[in-house]
Amino acid sequence: MATSFPLMFEDGGDKPAKRAGSQLPAVVADERKLFVFSQQWTRHQPSIRAYLASFLGNSIAVDDALQEVAVVVWQKGPWEADASAFLGYCLACARRIALAARRKQADPRMELLSPEAAAALADRVAFQEQQQAAPADERVHALRRCLEKIGPEQRELLESRYAGKSKEELRALSKRGGKSMDAIYKTLERLRLLLRACVRRSQHPTA
Repeated sequence: MATSFPLMFEDGGDKPAKRAGSQLPAVVADERKLFVFSQQWTRHQPSIRAYLASFLGNSIAVDDALQEVAVVVWQKGPWEADASAFLGYCLACARRIALAARRKQADPRMELLSPEAAAALADRVAFQEQQQAAPADERVHALRRCLEKIGPEQRELLESRYAGKSKEELRALSKRGGKSMDAIYKTLERLRLLLRACVRRSQHPTA
């Protein structure tokens, strides 16, 4: 399909202005930006949506935040950057927007884990299992339901691991619980596997 370019005309005449040609590079650049941005956004939207869903408690809030992220990234983002840089910028925007929305939302269901821990767990779901048939935000909602099923001590352990806290805090947990660090790491791995299995069962109950 041919691209139509706007023509500028001299006042009082029907001949294209000499400066009309100077508009073509800008038009072409805009179309190229739209093409590249669309490719990048389509590729990373499931991960961005999953990231937002880790903060926000309902799909309407996620959709609103996702649209806001898209606008910001379109206007200011590094649309020509490589995939990882583009996604990194999107997630940074998503974090700011989601935290602002979360403060307004004040949903008690979102207090199971801190934003940092919830986002870290969501990243695992979004990036490691992105090829699954279920949308990424559905997997994150399933993860939240699974988190509700585990005890407060297990959530505290996950919080210490995924919220970027120091090893000293993990050591404090191990001392308080009378467990070795090796036992703590094995428990974390077991919890991760249990959560993954729980998510899969919730998505495929007959599997």
